[in-house]
Formats: sequence, structure tokens, C-alpha cells
Amino acid sequence: MKTDQDFINSYLERTKSASEEQGTEAISEALTKAGIRNTVEQTGGFCMVVFVYSEDESKALLVSATGIFFDPDVAEGGNERDLTPDDFVGDEYEGCRPEVCDQLVELVKKNLYLLN
Repeated sequence: MKTDQDFINSYLERTKSASEEQGTEAISEALTKAGIRNTVEQTGGFCMVVFVYSEDESKALLVSATGIFFDPDVAEGGNERDLTPDDFVGDEYEGCRPEVCDQLVELVKKNLYLLN
């Protein structure tokens, strides 16, 4: 018989697997290595996104292996602005290659001013 803890463990394993598959774990590690505070969050189903929040957590940069977005009002949501350059070639559902992670770190650095 499965217990609540079994359910929690299964859920955590599936979330970690989704994060690895979608590249958010690698992106988070690259941002952390660059000194940028971030968190990996589940946005629906098992869709994972790396969030870089403003100090008061009212604004955020949303980062995935497919690009970067800016949310000027996290509480309201739905107003994300795509900051992904036209020439960006991401890694949807293929993890995140090191060169793509490096590119995303640079894009986050370039757009950190939006969080002020």
C-alpha cells in the first residue's frame, strides 16, 4: 500500500526528471555559478522554468532552454515579455547544452536591470 510519503517521493522524482530533461537544472546551476540567485519552479503539469526574482519578488525573469521572458508583475501574471533574441537556438526538451546555458546566463545578466 502506497503511503503519502511514497506519493511525495514519486512526485519529487518526476519533478527532478522533468527539470533535467527540460534543462532547467543545468540552467539553474549555471546561473548559480555566475552568482545569480534563482529558483526552479513548476509552472503547470511538469513544465519547469527557472525564475530570477527581483528583491521584493514582484518582478521576474523566466528562463528555460527555449529562451528568456520578463514578467513585470508576478502577482498578476500573464504579461510576460519575450526577451529572446531572434538568433537564439535553444534546446527544447533536450536538456540544455553548456553553450546554450552560457548564452542564457549572459541574457539574464544583460536584463537584470529590469528587476530594479
